Amino acid sequence: MANSTYLHLIRNLLLTLTLGPFTSIGHALDVSTEFSGFGRVVAGYLDDSDIVYGQYSDELTLKPNSLLGLQGILNTGDKLRLTALGLVSHDDDWEADVEWLYLGYRPIKNLDIKLGRMHTPFFKISDSLDVGYAYHWILPPQEVYRDTMVRYFEGGSIQYGVGFKDLFINAEIYSGSFKDEVSISNTDVDLTLESLQGYILQLNWQGFGVRGSFHTGDVQMDLDQVATLKDSLAQAGFNRSAASVDTDGNTDFFQFGVDYHGLEYFAWMEWTKIVPSQQLFAESRGYYVGLGHYIGAFTVAVTYSHLKDEKPKPVDNEIPTGLSPELDFLNANYQGLFDTWPRSEVTTWAFTTRWDYNSNIAIKGEYKRIEESSPYTTTFEPKEIQSSYHSNLFLMSLEWVF
Repeated sequence: MANSTYLHLIRNLLLTLTLGPFTSIGHALDVSTEFSGFGRVVAGYLDDSDIVYGQYSDELTLKPNSLLGLQGILNTGDKLRLTALGLVSHDDDWEADVEWLYLGYRPIKNLDIKLGRMHTPFFKISDSLDVGYAYHWILPPQEVYRDTMVRYFEGGSIQYGVGFKDLFINAEIYSGSFKDEVSISNTDVDLTLESLQGYILQLNWQGFGVRGSFHTGDVQMDLDQVATLKDSLAQAGFNRSAASVDTDGNTDFFQFGVDYHGLEYFAWMEWTKIVPSQQLFAESRGYYVGLGHYIGAFTVAVTYSHLKDEKPKPVDNEIPTGLSPELDFLNANYQGLFDTWPRSEVTTWAFTTRWDYNSNIAIKGEYKRIEESSPYTTTFEPKEIQSSYHSNLFLMSLEWVF
C-alpha cells in the first residue's frame, strides 16, 4: 500500500541538501548522501491448474516477486544518519511503498540506536529479504519466511556489538507497533500489533554463525465472520465459548538459526515457533535445512523445509445439542470454525542454481516440490477442498544491485 507521507519525507530529507540554496549549509554541517539500489525480475510457473501457490499458477507470471528498490542515506558527520528505503513491485502494480525510514545515531563505535520505521528482525535475513541478490534462493523457504509475518514496525531499537579476536557478538533490543492490512489465508485483514518487542543475540566465529531471538506482542485482528459468531455466542450466554474464538491476544515468536559459510561449501538451518494465547490460533512450527556448493561463479544448493500448524481445539464448548434447531445451528458453526480453520502441514524440497555474471548481476533457476497434507491449507489456494495437495514450482530470475 503506497504511503505518500513517507514518500514526501524521503524526497524532502534526502534531496534537500543537494539543492543549490542549501549546498553551503550541507558543507558546513559535514553532510553527505549515499544512494544504492537493487532489483529482480522473477518468472514463475506452477504445474497444477487446480491450485495457486503464492500467486503462482499454471500461467507463466512475473508476479509477485519482481521488484525494484532504492535506498538513500543522509549522513551528518559520523554519528547521525537518516536511512530510507523505497520499494516498487510487480505485485503492487508498481505503486511505491516505504519499507523503512529511520534516524540512526551512533554515539560510540559499537552502539547503534535507531528510531522510525524498520524491518521487523524476526529472521537472520530480515533486512535483505527483498534483496534477492543477497542470498542463493529465488523464493526463500515459505515454511519459515511466511508472507503473513509483520514485515516492518514503527518504534526504536538499540544494537550493540563487540569483537574478541575471531568471535563477534551482537545483541539487539527493539520495541514498537504495527498497523496495516495483511493477507491471511487469501483474505485481507486489518491487523494491529501493540507492545511489540524483541530480543536478538547473534554470534559469529570464523565461518560459523548462530542467532537466537524472542519476539512478543499484543495482536488485534478484525475477522468479520469470527466476530459475528463471537457476538452470537455471547448473546446466547455462552461466554466461555465466545472467549475461545477471540482473535485478540498476546503472541510469542521464537527463532533459532545456525549457518556456515566456507570457501567451497555452505550450510544453513533455521527454526521458528509461534505460540499464540488465542485458542483459535494453535501453535505453529517451521524449519528448513540446506546445503550448498560453490563452483567458481556457480552455486548449487538443496533445501528441505517443513511447516506444521496444530489444529485448534474447542475445549470450552458449552453449547448443548438436541434442544432446539437454533442451538444446533450455533453449535455446528462453532465446531465448524475450529474444524475448518486454515492450517498447513507442508513439506518442500528446493533445488537452486545461481550464476554470478559479475559482482552486481546474478541469474538463478529454482525448482520446488511442494506437498501439503492438510485439507484446509494456508499454503495453496485450491479451487475445491481435497485431502492433500502437491505441485511443482519452476522459477527463473535476474537479480542485480547498484
